[in-house]
Amino acid sequence: MITHDDIWEEARVSALHNLQLLDTPAEARFDRVVQLARTIFQVPIALVSLVDSDRQWFKAHCGLEARQTPRKVSFCNHAIKTPSQIFIVENALEDPRFCDNPLVLGPPDIRFYAGAVLSTIDGFPIGTLCIIDTKPRIFDENDQTKLREMAGFISAELIMTPETEAGRQLARVTSGLDPVTSLYDSDSFKRQLANLREVMDTNSQFNLIAIQLPFLFSLKQRFNVQTADLVLIELCSRIQKELAAYGYVAGRIGPDTLAFLISGGTAVEEGLMDLINEKLLDPVSTSTGQIAPKARVELFEYHPYHQDANDLMLMVDKVFSQSEETYSSLPASLQVHSALKLARTLEQAMAEGQIKMYYQPKVCIETDRVRGFEALIRWWDEDGSPIPPPATIQAAEDSGLLEELTLWTLKETMGALHRWVERFSPPEPFSVAVNIPPRFIQSEQFVDTAIDLRERYELPFGYLEFEILENRLINDDPITIRNIDRLVEAGIDLAVDDFGTGYGSLTYLSKLPLKTLKIDRSFIKTLSGDPTSDFLTRSVIGMALNADLNAVAEGVETLEQLTLLKEMGCQIAQGFLYAPAVSEEVATTFLEHGIQPGAETS
Repeated sequence: MITHDDIWEEARVSALHNLQLLDTPAEARFDRVVQLARTIFQVPIALVSLVDSDRQWFKAHCGLEARQTPRKVSFCNHAIKTPSQIFIVENALEDPRFCDNPLVLGPPDIRFYAGAVLSTIDGFPIGTLCIIDTKPRIFDENDQTKLREMAGFISAELIMTPETEAGRQLARVTSGLDPVTSLYDSDSFKRQLANLREVMDTNSQFNLIAIQLPFLFSLKQRFNVQTADLVLIELCSRIQKELAAYGYVAGRIGPDTLAFLISGGTAVEEGLMDLINEKLLDPVSTSTGQIAPKARVELFEYHPYHQDANDLMLMVDKVFSQSEETYSSLPASLQVHSALKLARTLEQAMAEGQIKMYYQPKVCIETDRVRGFEALIRWWDEDGSPIPPPATIQAAEDSGLLEELTLWTLKETMGALHRWVERFSPPEPFSVAVNIPPRFIQSEQFVDTAIDLRERYELPFGYLEFEILENRLINDDPITIRNIDRLVEAGIDLAVDDFGTGYGSLTYLSKLPLKTLKIDRSFIKTLSGDPTSDFLTRSVIGMALNADLNAVAEGVETLEQLTLLKEMGCQIAQGFLYAPAVSEEVATTFLEHGIQPGAETS
């Protein structure tokens, strides 16, 4: 006799199969969440488990090699029977339902289990987001709320299947490809650049051809998104044909920006840049008629062994954010020579005081009290025009002056901090952060010098902070770990910049004596408009608070962002809503009089 339960189970399994997720490759959109869950709850195993008719299969698994287990021994099989509750087993050895379970008596030696049910859009419970520990533990209401929120995120992702256009695009996105052009997306392109450091020798050089297509936005407004996308695809195809003989890595690094990395030094084949410009300006035929593109092309050098990929991308952003006349009157093919000129004049600029340190305030969200600053380099050329900071860093790289510039930065910043401490005795927590190239943390000589400078300037412990980009942390290098420990013991704290972009490092952050996590500005920019950004931002803040770390949100520009961050428990904000980077004199007035969000600064 067929029962109601049989009918319901058949419908549930059918709903699972309709998602077409079983036995599919891993996807970053799910893997990231289990990595976060494992880190947030400090457990060895986190899974996205889909309960099939006779098995449970893991769409995402962290800390467990198996991809599936029989359903009859599955904890998740019990969880889906109570979909409105978190299913919790605090000690499996003492639970009569599981005390003789082979997953308890043998590997993975389950003692603790908590599972939040994943449901389809029709409400069928098809699996769980679950966490597992090898020792008993308590799972309180706060923990249950966090797990439930994370499961809700997974459930929302489940409906984005390859059966829908949105699902197809999402599949492309999570594979690291731009859904329109099939080039690398911005993050994946940067990873490709960074990976070159691992395989190229110290003298390897590349050229980056960056192309901005500002007309795409007006094209979308005038016609539609589809027309703009078709034009973009045609232009990509033209460029790829011209570069086919070179070999290249290509990415869409912004809504209207493309990048093509080709091998070679400063010498680009004569005529190539002109040819690319010509191909970009040829009209494109569409159903709406002939479209006349408008493009801007710039050329940059990239030295993967000596240069940070993020710095290169920042330089591209800075150049394209200014008018072409403001940046340079040179044609694109001569931009390299402009960069080399900067390198030659850097030493003179340092000696003549054309380079100065500016300070962007970090402000307590709750009290509006200044909690410190980030020290940033500013360089003006002879006619008073600003030189983009990434160009300054590249010039230092190209001229071999990066270490000298970094030490100069430290001395200037420590001098300002010493004066602030003497005048105001700012109460803790207070710190001034300096960006340090990660490779210098590997240098015992540099660390010795930094420690000596802190002592010479008589700075209190914890008032100076070194910022390092998350995706450049080297956690398994014993020299780096030892140097970091030495810095912390000497009173110099460590901050991780752009946290949230390098998911692979989430599992090792506990190994480093961190003081501060700085949330990547890309998440802050899309707060309230992107559920993924909201979720990741909330998760990072929770992670910081649970680990007794400072959570600093970078790039805060609106009161709406500030309100959301306050609700999420973030402690410190940094961004134009408070102030841009300012001179030491103006920064001193902030310490003396405070600063309000949205106040005008000079």
